[in-house]
Amino acid sequence: DGVTMKASGEIEATSLDISGDIDVDGTTNLDAVDIDGAVDMASTLALGGDLTISNSIPLIFMNDTSGNKNNQIIFQAGGSNIFRIGTDITTNDGTQILQITDGDGNNSRITVNSSGNVGIGENNPDEVLHIKNANAAIKYESTAGSGYTWNTGNIVTNGNFTFSSNTTNSVLTLANDGKVGIGTDDPKSMLHLS
Repeated sequence: DGVTMKASGEIEATSLDISGDIDVDGTTNLDAVDIDGAVDMASTLALGGDLTISNSIPLIFMNDTSGNKNNQIIFQAGGSNIFRIGTDITTNDGTQILQITDGDGNNSRITVNSSGNVGIGENNPDEVLHIKNANAAIKYESTAGSGYTWNTGNIVTNGNFTFSSNTTNSVLTLANDGKVGIGTDDPKSMLHLS
């Protein structure tokens, strides 16, 4: 306690307990710290540069010691949270789901549950792919030629499932009452051709 150690070369130690700052070059900046072995930190590690991890199989372990199984990596820009990647961010219930959320961690963007089901806009996906949105749709867009696109899903607000292209508003519609429309997104009979 209260000991200042100065060295002009390498220091070898099997155990080094530091409760203050490490000063490498006489300033507050750490230009080079080379550690072979484990680093156990009970506080925050703040880096002003890049973090490079090199190993045959590089691993990062995160352990939520509270038992909630809530580990997060928060991405920021200008001090504001942009989005988060972690486990149980919105649920915080130990269900061990992987999530990408908004910056506040309130709205799930992508969820992968323990069964491997993927939810887009859905915290509890019950199918291999579960999309939840006011107008849940999938867009297929070609980068070749004219950039042709196809959309599938509920792309109109009447609850019907529609296939459409970038040249035709509605190619095929499966209405929520069982009617089929070709060329219309609102079929009026069992088969409605427009």
